[in-house]
Amino acid sequence: MKQIDIGGRCNNNCFSCQSKKGRWKTLQEIAQADYICGETTLHPDFLKILMLPKKTFETNGRAFSYMPLANKAKNHEWLVKLYAPTAEIHDSLTRAEGSFRQAIRGLKNLEKAGAKTGVLVPVTMQNYPLIEHTVRKAKALGATRAVLVLPLPGGDFAKTVPMYSHAADYIERAVACDIPVAIRNVPPCFLKDARHHIESLPPGTKKGACNWCILDCQGLPSEYAKEYGRLELKEHTPNEVKIELTDLCNLRCGFCYRKGRKKGNPLSTKDYLKILDNLKGLVETVRLTGGEPLLNRDFGKILLHAKRNGFRIIINTNGTRALPKEALLAEEILVPLHSYDSNSEKKKTAGQFFDIKIEYIKKQRSRITLNTLATKENIRDFDKFKALVDDIKPKRWFFTIPEPVNRKRGISRADVKKLVKLINKSGMDITLSQALPFCSAEADFVALYKGANLCGPWTSIHIDAFGEIRSCYMSKSYGNIRKNGLRKAWANIRAELESIELPKKCRKCSQITVCRGGCSLLVQRLGKDPLMGT
Repeated sequence: MKQIDIGGRCNNNCFSCQSKKGRWKTLQEIAQADYICGETTLHPDFLKILMLPKKTFETNGRAFSYMPLANKAKNHEWLVKLYAPTAEIHDSLTRAEGSFRQAIRGLKNLEKAGAKTGVLVPVTMQNYPLIEHTVRKAKALGATRAVLVLPLPGGDFAKTVPMYSHAADYIERAVACDIPVAIRNVPPCFLKDARHHIESLPPGTKKGACNWCILDCQGLPSEYAKEYGRLELKEHTPNEVKIELTDLCNLRCGFCYRKGRKKGNPLSTKDYLKILDNLKGLVETVRLTGGEPLLNRDFGKILLHAKRNGFRIIINTNGTRALPKEALLAEEILVPLHSYDSNSEKKKTAGQFFDIKIEYIKKQRSRITLNTLATKENIRDFDKFKALVDDIKPKRWFFTIPEPVNRKRGISRADVKKLVKLINKSGMDITLSQALPFCSAEADFVALYKGANLCGPWTSIHIDAFGEIRSCYMSKSYGNIRKNGLRKAWANIRAELESIELPKKCRKCSQITVCRGGCSLLVQRLGKDPLMGT
């Protein structure tokens, strides 16, 4: 896309403006461009410009408050600059009284005329806490997309450009406004869920933490680093590391993900302690899992060592064995609830521990999270599970979407929609876990689901009982922890995830950074998640 600044002048006086004033670009120069910055409506040949093939123009929108002019502009896309959701703030930043009223009228007129419209939101020191509200305002007015632009370093830098880390959370919120959002001039490492919305990066240099980074970026702008330093930069590390303490289990669940997995040389207690030492300062949370982790005779010793290293501890256990005293140090205990009575428990797990498990859960309820597999059978029996959970009163309850087996999901879109309706009807605080396309269910599904960011590859890393490093329970190995460093494996995983080409439908979706197209494993293998809507 060829972009030019049209030059000339403007009838606003925005303090953060970076458009180059000077001679107007000629009609021939404009004809060769696809994207035009500056205030085109004031160009001497504006009416001739409107006769050119379709282009995208930035504008303050004021001229289009005159409806006949908006009608002449309907063949192009117009990005109306909007600093804030209110006249008082917008006008103070454009330094032009009445500019907000005219911009809003212009946006409405363009939309009424049939033009494709969007908003351009400059993200400055003065308005960044308001950008979510500005985007919502634009959506309500009929804008089809929003572009968030941080000023490039230059000019009165310290008064215009906010710290990336300060603006990042507000940018993430704006991206979640259910309207397509593009981001310009923010390095990707400052964004967690909104990275895929970046369409242009600021020029910069790589130093320090930037040197090893796997993200495709030029680093921090030198003027930015000079003004704010580089202390904001952090290693992009997993939020959580899942560590299998054993491959053994005292149940035989038919849906277990470990079936058919190749075994190797099990990690020793010494290996586990070394892994925990190496993780110190790299991650916040360690999840002790298995198999059944309590079958490791040194479970207490390993947990205590993890706690001494400052980790938040989560224990995944099937609830059939008594917890050692060290388990009191764990912040959360996750227990599967795939059955609602002893008969269904025996059928699904080949175990007879149902009553023991329920008593166990009730004693630990303040720390217990229950996980129910969203199979067709369990969805059918939702009300029976609900009655049991009502009695148990755990800290949290969520449903896990079945892991992909043989390139299939095990449930259909109809099953997902049925589950969502049951959850909404229940009135309970229930969430859905594991990667699942948002378009597989109704719109209210989004409120129940945290997206692919709850799924392994994007936020965590898995070390199995034999030391193999995986992006999730089901993925291939990215090396053995005894030989390969965790940082290198994580970098390879992230690079692979970032390189996944999602279906065209996903790339246009406003929820892409949360949904990410569903299961990354299936997107890699099949090109899309089978549960994706049509």
